Amino acid sequence: MSANTVNTTANTTANTKPDFGSGRYSSVMAEAYSDALRLTGMDKATAEKFARDLGSDLGRALAKSPVSVGYGKANKDGKMTLKEASSVKGIYATRPITLARLLSLANDLAKQAKPLCDVQVSFEIERFDDDTGPSDFFSGEAKEAN
Repeated sequence: MSANTVNTTANTTANTKPDFGSGRYSSVMAEAYSDALRLTGMDKATAEKFARDLGSDLGRALAKSPVSVGYGKANKDGKMTLKEASSVKGIYATRPITLARLLSLANDLAKQAKPLCDVQVSFEIERFDDDTGPSDFFSGEAKEAN
């Protein structure tokens, strides 16, 4: 293994973004990865782990959720807009989902403050461990930290 290779699940090099594929939550994972690097100062391997854990948790939470689909009008080229919405109440707030919400709030704060003053929003994550496994995901009880 060369000195500039980071050993991650995607086996990416230090100078490139991880490949999150083309799945349902790939764009969410890519955005979470970028936001984690930019706003928290996480190292690349930890940011990638967070992003992949987030995608996994979202997939698990929304796998059996009801979905509503809206269909737009077709234009002259035969193209249309398709809208999909899904929501689930009462899921357990795992660490990746909670951190994603925090990143979203930090982004909103930065956007709202920008017209008023030159501000940079950032915070530091001391440690990121996702200790909520599949068996306790919906139970509402987190495992005790070691």
